[in-house]
Amino acid sequence: MKQVILMSIRPEWLVKILNGEKTIEIRKSLAKGDEIWFYCTKGDYALYDKYFAKGIINNDREYFIDKYGYENPPILNGKIVAKCKVDKVGKIQFNLTHWRYEVNANGIDLSIASCVSTEEIKKYLGTYQRRKGSPKPHSTKGYAYYLKDLVIFDEPKELGECYKEEYAVMPNGIFPSYQPLTKAPQSWQYVWVKE
Repeated sequence: MKQVILMSIRPEWLVKILNGEKTIEIRKSLAKGDEIWFYCTKGDYALYDKYFAKGIINNDREYFIDKYGYENPPILNGKIVAKCKVDKVGKIQFNLTHWRYEVNANGIDLSIASCVSTEEIKKYLGTYQRRKGSPKPHSTKGYAYYLKDLVIFDEPKELGECYKEEYAVMPNGIFPSYQPLTKAPQSWQYVWVKE
């Protein structure tokens, strides 16, 4: 088994990753690892695969979101639908006076590659507030995950195919045990998957 990052993501953002529009995912906290698996959350929109909707078996896959209502194409919400490698993680930081972002050598624009405007990024990561008694402006930070080598699973995976690590205390030591995941992470968590 190997450890990966399981990341929950709303359908309206995941569809952009699956269709190749979004190559950077922004998060408030840092997860260390080189592989992310994407779990599609349940919500107002359903994520559909036109590949199944048309009944055509080929690699020309395209994804779309819509209000719930289609019966034929399988809904991908509540499933793990893809995985990718993490190319690098950039740090995002801003405060009252300035905005700083570490761009990679290719000079990728954060707003374009993440499909999120600079103002939306600032709003997501935090507000401009000064801590009481602090002479410095409040600083907020986040992380930009550069995604590469996207693999969309032919058959979406269930949460139970990922395992969380727990430890059993025995008289002769502490031993790890792996329990199937029953609940999706709020943002992300480390999980174990079969290779």
